[in-house]
Order: sequence, then C-alpha cells, then structure tokens
Amino acid sequence: MKKLYSLLAAATLAISASATEYYLVGAFQGWDAGSAVEMVKDGDTDNYVVSVDKIQSGFKIINARAWGQGEWGKPAGAGNIVLGEAYTLTNSGAGDLAFADAEVILNATLTLNDSDPSNVTLTVTGDLDNSNPELWLVGSFAGSNWAAPGEGSASPKFTESNGIYTVTCTFEGAFEFKICGSGWAPQWGLNDNSVTMSDDVNTVILDKKDGPDPANVKADFTGEYNVTFNIGTREIKFTSGAGVSGISADNAPAVYYNLQGVRVENPEGLVIRSQGGKTTKIFVK
Repeated sequence: MKKLYSLLAAATLAISASATEYYLVGAFQGWDAGSAVEMVKDGDTDNYVVSVDKIQSGFKIINARAWGQGEWGKPAGAGNIVLGEAYTLTNSGAGDLAFADAEVILNATLTLNDSDPSNVTLTVTGDLDNSNPELWLVGSFAGSNWAAPGEGSASPKFTESNGIYTVTCTFEGAFEFKICGSGWAPQWGLNDNSVTMSDDVNTVILDKKDGPDPANVKADFTGEYNVTFNIGTREIKFTSGAGVSGISADNAPAVYYNLQGVRVENPEGLVIRSQGGKTTKIFVK
C-alpha cells in the first residue's frame, strides 16, 4: 500500500512539474521577459487568465520568464485581435499580437485556452482607450540612434495637442526613421522605400504598423526642423526652422495623395490634400 501511495505521489509530482506555464509580455511592460506577468490556471479548466489595468498593441504569450522557451503570437497572414472573440495563436514564427480597433485596452482580461494543442486560443475583453498615445521620433539621426522609445529615452518625444504631434530636431544629411509608441508599439512607417523625404518632398502619408519592424522612412535633411505628425490623417511634415515666413495657407502650393499615401500629380476621386500645413480629404471630379 505504501509503495502504491509513493507511485501515485510521484505521478502527481510529475504531472505538476510538466504543467504548462504562460506569461504575458509586451510593449506595455517594456518587453522585459524577466518581469512578464503570469497567467493563472482557472481551476480544473484548460483556461489561463490574467488581468491588467492597461495593455497596448504589441505583445506575446511566453512559456517562461525568459526568451527562447516558447512564444505564442500572431500567425503569418492573420488579422488582429477583436475584443471578445477567440483568436488562434501560433508558437511557430509567431508575430506580435495587436488589436484591430484600438492601440490600448483598459481593464483588460486575457484568457488563453489550450484544451486543443493544435488550436490554442486567446480571448481579450476590456475597454477601448480612445485617447491618443505618447509617441517618439526614432531613427538613425544623432540624438536618437534608434534608442528604444519610452520615458527617459534619448529619442525625441512628440508633444501632442488634439491629435497633432510636434517636435523640433536637428538633422545632418541622410537618415532613416519611424514613429513609435512606448515599447515600439504602435509604429508608423512607409511601404514604399523608394520615397526619400527632403526639402522638395517634405510631406508624406505614413502607413500604420502594429508590432515591430515596420519599413523605415528614408529622409535627407540638414539643419533644424519642426516635425509635425497628424495621427488622424497619418501625415508627417518637416518644416525648416529657417523656412520662409509670410506665406498663407491659402497661397501655399497644394500636394495630393491617394488613400494609400502615394503622392499623385493628377488627383481624381477621393484624395488627401495637404496645403499650408492643413490636411483634408476631398473628392476631385
């Protein structure tokens, strides 16, 4: 009887030791695997649950408080997470997870279900945060040198007012950059790397990316510039500190882009017009 008890105890310990662990890591806590938030098993179910006050686009589920021991995230080609709907994860080439309708979720609860190892799912509930995120200008220029965005970063931080972000920087020739939130998410870049911003092309419409590694924006500016980013239209503009004054918005030349952010010389249909620092959507017949 004692031998049977010992065998049962050993089996119980083996099962306990082999139980899967899940942790939440991402931009919301600086991508620090060592301080990843543990997901707690919900009783005898196959659910693992964690609640956080705030989480933003750009996160993963890992199997230990260390990298390289199992990462669960976005399957290649998959869309983003919709609140309240089960989302299938992958641990093979997993991409960073992001939200379809918001950058930040407040009072978030994340529930992972691994009852089917071939169909591990994650469901997120919470409240959409519609406020504008804090953003940084990150790049290969002096003063940033790709320093991770966040409080205390060497990369310059934008000042935001009603969705318009501004920052003043000094540049010296060719460089690359992107706009990022704290912890690298969200991010804005360009799909078309053939475009290089300059004094002749000082305004472009950026593409929004979720997670890391968007396409960098190429630029070539020398001197002090005021950088303005409109989060609603995704337009970024570089204005020289030594720019010409006295030109009204109505008299400034208009520049047109299609809805994909590509500049067009002969606008037609629904397009984006940028003139004198003002950006609007118009319909051209």
